[in-house]
Amino acid sequence: MYRLVTGTQSTAYEAIAKVAGPWGPAVQADLPEVEQTVRFRFAGQTLVGRGEARFYESGAFYTDPAVFQVFSFPLLQGDPRTALAAPNSVVLTASVARKYFGDDDPLGQALTFDGEQDVTVTGVMADVPAPSHFTFPFLLSRASEPDSLQYDWGRTQYYTYLLLAPGTNPDAVTAKIPAVLAKHLGAEEAAVYAPRLQAVADIHLHSNLFREMAANADITYVYLFIAVAFFILLIACINFMNLATARSARRAKEVGVRKAAGAGRSALVRQFLGESLLMSLLALVMALDLVSMLLPAFNTLTGKTLEMSRLLAPAFTLGLAGLTLFVGVVSGSYPAFVLASYRPMEVLKGRVQGRGHAGLRKGLVVFQFAVSVFLIIAAVVVQGQLRTVRIRPERMDETLAALETTWAQFEPDHPFTYSFLDEQFARLYLAERGVGTLLGYATILAIFIACLGLFGLASFTAEQRTKELGIRKVLGATVGQIVLLLSKDFARLVVLALVVAAPVAYFAMEAWLAGFAYHAALSAWIFITAGGAALLVALLTVSYQAIRAALADPVKSLRYE
Repeated sequence: MYRLVTGTQSTAYEAIAKVAGPWGPAVQADLPEVEQTVRFRFAGQTLVGRGEARFYESGAFYTDPAVFQVFSFPLLQGDPRTALAAPNSVVLTASVARKYFGDDDPLGQALTFDGEQDVTVTGVMADVPAPSHFTFPFLLSRASEPDSLQYDWGRTQYYTYLLLAPGTNPDAVTAKIPAVLAKHLGAEEAAVYAPRLQAVADIHLHSNLFREMAANADITYVYLFIAVAFFILLIACINFMNLATARSARRAKEVGVRKAAGAGRSALVRQFLGESLLMSLLALVMALDLVSMLLPAFNTLTGKTLEMSRLLAPAFTLGLAGLTLFVGVVSGSYPAFVLASYRPMEVLKGRVQGRGHAGLRKGLVVFQFAVSVFLIIAAVVVQGQLRTVRIRPERMDETLAALETTWAQFEPDHPFTYSFLDEQFARLYLAERGVGTLLGYATILAIFIACLGLFGLASFTAEQRTKELGIRKVLGATVGQIVLLLSKDFARLVVLALVVAAPVAYFAMEAWLAGFAYHAALSAWIFITAGGAALLVALLTVSYQAIRAALADPVKSLRYE
C-alpha cells in the first residue's frame, strides 16, 4: 500500500502529504495497476453527544467505504462492505464506543454531532494499534461530507492511499500519474505538481512532509540510540578487557604450567576466548531477564507497546546470537592473546610481562570517558532545550473555576474545555522529551560502566606497583602522597577524554539545536560541568583502590615480589 503525495512549486513548502480529492479516483480509473483507493479528510473538532454525555472529539476523518478492504482495521461489529456507505453513518473505535454507550450495544444507535445532526453508529472497530502514523476516534462516511470539496481538483485536502496489484512496480505507477493529472488539469497546471508514492511502512519513521496527519517519529533518533547502545556495549567490552588483564597476574602461573606441560598458544587462546564467549552467553540470559522485568516501565516511559514476543522472531534471534558472538570475541580477544603470550620460564620465575600494554589500556579508558562526557553534554543540552519551551501556569484553579461558572451561564449546551499553551508545546516536543529521558538513563549507565573499567585499571595499576608503593612508604611517603600519586594519572586520562569529547559534542549539539526556531545557547559552563562531573566520579572510583594501596603494610608489599 502506498500514500499519494505531491511536491509543489509553493514557496511555503516543498511537498505536502495531501492531494486534491479527485486525484485518487482518477488514478485508479486510468491505471489498472491501482486496485483500490481510499481517501481521508479531517472532520475538524466535533461536539459529540448522547444524553447527558457531551465531549469534544478531534482527529476524526471522512473516508471512503472501501477503507476496511484496504486497511487492516478489525471491525468488531458491523459489515465492513457497507458500514460507511450511507450518509450520516459513523464507525466508532472501541474506546469511544465505551465512552458513550458503556456496556450497551452501540450498533444502530444515534449520536448527535454539534447539537443538530444525528448520525447512526454502523460499526465498531478496534482501536488503532501503535505504532501507526495516524489514529482517530471515529470514521464518518464520505457521503456525510458537508460540501463538494472532494470534487475540487485544485485544493489539496485529502490523504490518499492506493492499493497496488501484487507485483506492481511503484516507480512505474509514479511515472504515469503526471499524465493522469494533465488529462484533467491541463499540461500547464499539472506541471506545478510532482506527485509520488510513499510506502505506508516508511511513513512513521521517514516522512516529515507539510500537513502530515500527525507528527511522525524520526529515524534519526532510532539511529542515535543504536549508536548509544553500541558505544555502551563497547564500553562494557573494554571493561572486560581491563578487568581480565588486571587479574592476569593471578592466572600467569596457570599459563606457565600449561605451556610447560606442552599446551600451545592457540589452545590457550581458544580456552580464554571460550571463557569470554561463555560469559557473553550468560550475560545474554541475564539481559533477557532484565528486559522482561523492565519492559513495562520502558513502555510507560516511552509510550510504546513493545512485547517480549518480538524477541522470538527469527531475524531478531539471529541478531542476538550474532551480537553475543561479537561481544564474546571482541571483549575476549585482547586478554586471550595477552595471557597466551606469556613465556613459561619467566612466568614461573615470577617475572610477568604486561607493562607494554599499559598505553593501550589507558587509551581504552580515555575512549570510555570520552563517550561518557559526550553523553553528559548531550543530556544537559537536551534538557536545557526542553526547559526553554516549558511554561507552567501557577495558581490557575480559582480562575478556571470562575471561568467555568461564567461559561455555563452563557453556553450551557457546550461543555467547558481548556488547555494550556505549554501543554501544546509539550506535545510538539514529545519525541525530544523521550530522547532527553532515555539519554539521561543511558548517560548514567555509561558512566557507571566506565567507572567499573576505571576501577579495574586502578586495581591493575595498584597490583603492578605493589613493590614500588611499599618502598615509597618505607622511605616516608604519606597516605595522601600515595593516593595523589595513583590518582593523578587517572585524572589526566579524564581530562584528555574531555579534550577529545568536547569539540565533537559541540558540533553535534549545534547541529541538533539548529533544527529549532528558538533554542538554548551552548554555554561553556555545560562543558566545564560535564568535565568536572566526570572527573569527580572518576576520582571517587579510583580513590578506593588508591587508599587501599596506600594503607597496605609496606612489609607485605615488599614481600609481594
